Amino acid sequence: MMEDAAAYDLAREAQRAWLCMGAPLQLIWRSENIVFGTILPSGTKAALRLHRPGYQDAPAIAAELAWSARLCDAGVAVAEPLPAANGAWVAMVDGLVVSCLRWIEGRPLGEAVAPLENSAVLARAGDFGALIADLHNATDAGACPEAFPRAGWAAEALLGETPRLGRFWEAPTLSAEESAILRAARDKALALLPRATDFGPIHADTLRSNVMMTRDGLRLIDFDDCGPGWRLYDLASALVQSWGDPLLTEHARRLVAGYRRRRDLPADQLALFAAVPCGAGLRLGRLGRHPRARRQPPPARLCLSRGGAGADAAGGRQPLGRDRMIGLPPFLRNLLGHRPEALQVAAICRRGRGKETEVLLVSSLDTKRCIVPKGWPMRGKTLAEAALREAWEEAGVRGHVNADPIGAFHYTKRRKNGLEQRCKVLCFVVDVEGLDDDYPEVGRRARQFVSPKAAAKRVQERELKQILRTFS
Repeated sequence: MMEDAAAYDLAREAQRAWLCMGAPLQLIWRSENIVFGTILPSGTKAALRLHRPGYQDAPAIAAELAWSARLCDAGVAVAEPLPAANGAWVAMVDGLVVSCLRWIEGRPLGEAVAPLENSAVLARAGDFGALIADLHNATDAGACPEAFPRAGWAAEALLGETPRLGRFWEAPTLSAEESAILRAARDKALALLPRATDFGPIHADTLRSNVMMTRDGLRLIDFDDCGPGWRLYDLASALVQSWGDPLLTEHARRLVAGYRRRRDLPADQLALFAAVPCGAGLRLGRLGRHPRARRQPPPARLCLSRGGAGADAAGGRQPLGRDRMIGLPPFLRNLLGHRPEALQVAAICRRGRGKETEVLLVSSLDTKRCIVPKGWPMRGKTLAEAALREAWEEAGVRGHVNADPIGAFHYTKRRKNGLEQRCKVLCFVVDVEGLDDDYPEVGRRARQFVSPKAAAKRVQERELKQILRTFS
């Protein structure tokens, strides 16, 4: 991985192409691409991107940006590319492709691990469906350049013998039985996908983190994976991170309803919607290891037709149960869509050494029982960093967090809708350096340092008791 200092050097060199040498430069995001914030001579705030090598070449990225620019001209809310001073969409710096986008003020629609309940993901699902439809409509109206050198997501690329992202059914973590099950799912999806009729340029990565909420509405970003594919795939990808959530059915209903407000989706195509999430999930590597999925019965229905239920071949109304989605038995459905536990992180905050060691307990918000600071993983943070953040938000703790967990405990979380969620909580040690008096949950929780032995007696979770005793 490129060091930050080297990335800064490349970004400074790239500023020349946009005539903003010497302008402020701030590292914003490191993922597949490295993103810097900067200011153009016009005063426009921009995102300068160093593209990952070996994935898309310069002509492919230029085509992506040309498409995005035409979508913007057509009024579709997507990231707006900014050409270099010579008019080109990309520049080359030491063999890396560099591009520039207008800065978007906002925040992501949601995090992969967050539940749908009371979320913007669910509340704005109809708006997102409409945005996807706008993208498809404008593309069909001529927004996509005639020369579009992008690899596609047809059947072979997704589920063939040599998929673009590897033979997922041969993953080393799979047992022989699991591998056979995934091959059966793949074969079933391959048999259904040729019936799809709406094929053309798609975004292909419509995940929550690639949708920004702004003052003007939703805006779609990150076209790195775009290429020719089934339009249903963009809808399916928007649902993959909800797989296993009890509100998946409602999420799908709202998304499809929003799409249908702007673009036709015939009943026979909607009936194929079941196969495409399978392809999307397997391609993205998300089915079967969703961080929030659990070993509970899946939602009984996925009702997506105009009247709230899928249509069968004879035109009758029939719900699309998740077992009917890909024609697989319940045990396979559970393997593909469910895992036993959700993942959380916790901070074991300690101060003192030896016999003087104390650990921090806080009260829970509802029952006021003794717990340790904990919460969900966070976008852009390691698990350890997320645990440290939870320690500050819940108890005002400032300190240093150890990168590796010292253990884990399990508990069952009861959600507001009455459903229970089994959680696995990874524990990270935080060496306390200070306590703030002003923090997000001040006044809502009590905080107290006690001996490890006393802490072990006060918490309820057996595994957490054992972890706390190790500090004695």
